[in-house]
Amino acid sequence: MATVEISIRPARPRDFLPLAALCRESYLTLGQGYFGSDVLEHAANTVNRSLPGAIAQGQLFVAGTSARLLGCAGWSTVSGQTKTGELRLVAVSPKYSGAGVASRLGGHCEQEARRNGTIHFDCVSTMMAEGLYAKLGYSHVRFGELRVGPHPFPIVYMTKRLDGAEPAPGSWR
Repeated sequence: MATVEISIRPARPRDFLPLAALCRESYLTLGQGYFGSDVLEHAANTVNRSLPGAIAQGQLFVAGTSARLLGCAGWSTVSGQTKTGELRLVAVSPKYSGAGVASRLGGHCEQEARRNGTIHFDCVSTMMAEGLYAKLGYSHVRFGELRVGPHPFPIVYMTKRLDGAEPAPGSWR
């Protein structure tokens, strides 16, 4: 798919419903083949419960055209660690998967984090997105597991230095 001409801006409260629908569609569609539908349903609901707080903090960004939202991504500072942040809530419309939307949003979040003094950026990746984050320069730290509703949800802990230095092997917060 060709790169899409998009703009990126902070998410607004009125974006909640379209973002919730986008995140749900993203998880349910792009997660097929990795997880069962019940697990994906719980994962989409978990992500959607996080959206209002991320929007209120001003650290969730949306990418879109003049006609529609194509994706979102956010970042936050890790509690008690002013130089460490986390890339989070990355979701892209399945119709635009592979069009550079997630890469642009991730780069935007990294730029915002750098501007705020963050030098170490962590990411909890789903199995389906590990390749994307590796392409963006994140290093695999270790596999892990979260509970999503009653289900185990395999994840990958990944990390990246925003100052260009190599992360310490196995470093994670």
